[in-house]
Amino acid sequence: NPVESVPQEGNWSCWAAWSGCSGGKRIRTRSCNTQCLSDATCRGDIVTEDYC
Repeated sequence: NPVESVPQEGNWSCWAAWSGCSGGKRIRTRSCNTQCLSDATCRGDIVTEDYC
């Protein structure tokens, strides 16, 4: 029997600091840490924004 590949899930880093306010909005980002798993992904958003 062939071994079935199960998708791996990465882990999110902490959110970066908020950007400066521009056009009434600010953003922050985070990274998906896949720990050397080339096919791993993270669920959720890599960027979030807020009004300022």
